[in-house]
Amino acid sequence: MLRVKIIQETAHFRIPTIGVINITYPLPPPSTVYGFLRHATDLPINAGNTKIAIQGSYEGSSIEIEKLIEEKGGKTTSNVIRTQILYGCEWIIHLKSEPEFENEILSRLENSGKITRFGRTQDLIIDFSVEEVEEKELSVYVLTEDGNDIQNKSNYYVNPEKMDLEYSSKYVSGSMYLVPFDTDFKDNKTRYKHIFKRLIYTDADIQVNDDYKDKTYDGKYVVCWI
Repeated sequence: MLRVKIIQETAHFRIPTIGVINITYPLPPPSTVYGFLRHATDLPINAGNTKIAIQGSYEGSSIEIEKLIEEKGGKTTSNVIRTQILYGCEWIIHLKSEPEFENEILSRLENSGKITRFGRTQDLIIDFSVEEVEEKELSVYVLTEDGNDIQNKSNYYVNPEKMDLEYSSKYVSGSMYLVPFDTDFKDNKTRYKHIFKRLIYTDADIQVNDDYKDKTYDGKYVVCWI
């Protein structure tokens, strides 16, 4: 299992169904993560061969006025639009593949010269790290590496298909998003369409309970695979 940490001063992951104001998802959508990994490693990483978990936090957000310039057919047009920007971002991404493929991902991420931005072109990566972490037994009594109780301060995505619906309806609060999960390719080369899934963005303390069916622990973070 690998743990990736990305620090950004600004980020925006546009919700495609909202147009008057460009509103962002509160966490990177899975399609952005898979696209970033493919670009950084030149490997065919996708939802079929690599599981991911996404959590993170940001210090604040605001609506900014941005000028968009487009060139099409030899003509240049501009448009002013309001865009929600996240500030002071920290994203924690876990991924898991078959051992040989996972080792190749780790090697390429460690030596990639293409890890400069995440999401939009202008949203630069300030700090990046990747490391191999060991899966550990998860229980309500487990302690972190530094001897503290588990206290995830991040918000995270959970997949409602992997939850006990009776429990989640009573105890899990959050927002449901229809997010682009991955990209479907023709002939493994040409992008065809996004595959969407419903995910819940939550900070509810469900990680160490039995309601979530696909979770693990890396010694520091509880990991909810989506």
